[in-house]
Amino acid sequence: MSELEERNNIDVEIAELFHENWMPSFSQADSIGRKKEVDLVLWGEVAYAADEGNKIYLNIKYQATSDYARRENLGGLKQGQTELQPFDYSDLLLSGTLLLPIQYVIDWAVGNKSSKQRLWGKAAKDFTRVYEALDQQDSLMEISLLRTIAAMHMNNQKFIQARAVLHEAMHLETKRADVFNQMGMSFVMEKQHLDSALLYLDSAIVLDPTNHVYFGGRSSAYSALNRHSLAIEDLKKELELAPEFFIAQGNLANSYDVTGRFDEALIELDLAIAKAEAAGNNNFICSMYHCRKANILIKKHERKLPVTGSTVDKRKLITNLGLAKIELDKAEKLQNGPFYYTVLGYYLQVAGKQREAIGAYQIADTIYAIKGEETRRASALNGIATVYYNEGYLEEALKEYNRAIAFDPDNQVIRNNRENLYRKMREQ
Repeated sequence: MSELEERNNIDVEIAELFHENWMPSFSQADSIGRKKEVDLVLWGEVAYAADEGNKIYLNIKYQATSDYARRENLGGLKQGQTELQPFDYSDLLLSGTLLLPIQYVIDWAVGNKSSKQRLWGKAAKDFTRVYEALDQQDSLMEISLLRTIAAMHMNNQKFIQARAVLHEAMHLETKRADVFNQMGMSFVMEKQHLDSALLYLDSAIVLDPTNHVYFGGRSSAYSALNRHSLAIEDLKKELELAPEFFIAQGNLANSYDVTGRFDEALIELDLAIAKAEAAGNNNFICSMYHCRKANILIKKHERKLPVTGSTVDKRKLITNLGLAKIELDKAEKLQNGPFYYTVLGYYLQVAGKQREAIGAYQIADTIYAIKGEETRRASALNGIATVYYNEGYLEEALKEYNRAIAFDPDNQVIRNNRENLYRKMREQ
């Protein structure tokens, strides 16, 4: 391993594919790079430019070919391009090209690799190195990199570090609304100082009231504060600005769900599924929405609420629990992830199949554990505890409630369940 590879923890292949009368297309260079299983391919004249330490143009739109490079007459990249992976940050696309030193290109690839591997702390350091090497006169690139570094810190639950980076970004004039929104969302993700979150999110909306994302962000802050009517207003505004944004439709359904407006939630989830299907390649999202419909229908069954909706006309004898099973079957055909198994456990529990319910909850817990999603394990463990509680195994139930609370200390529903268990244990 070369010193460069060791420092960056990345496999770099200098593929000198240039021949006197032949230059491979980008797709051919791409294919060679993938067969070699490298992260970054530098080829043709780009390889020579890298060896000489010259600055080169890097086209980051991925689909560019050597013909594009020749047509645009890009200096230093006359017969090809580099970088097998597209950049994830669209606001860094400056007319399709960037004038960058080769080490900058490699540092970017390192940061992207760390991000894709969910190594958030390392990614923050990688992108910080890119930022420190940046020409500070480029304010658009500067603010984009600062926001990227902050996002890595937020993913790593390092909210203080994220806000320190965003404070630096606030001194720039470019994209200040985005910075205010991200600052507000750092408080929402941390579940701390939500009034401060609202101040930043309000400021973002004042600066740009046409950006639907800001209304969605503020709705999440309102939801965290249990101000659901205001969250619903913001989500409706978000859908006015972005009618096809199915994520907002799903979030609106969630706000209706937590306020007991189950039938309205089901309508919004149907709309969200239709929009997600129309957008394409959204099996995961559609599966989740079918699971959420099932979850609501099970709650309706438990509360003995009437069957409603268009399905009733076709299946007059079906129950809410029966409808929930239909939604779970639809979800399973699309993608049966951990949320599916959590809701399946809930369905089996209500249907009286307690041992099967524990099995489904355990599968969900195992998948969440493998994925490192510790907070989400709480819902599966809560399900296991509730089954034990209903079956009279109180000590086992207490053990699982304690485990769930350890993973999600702020979950009031699980804490209430444990309090009910304590009361029952005292009564005995």
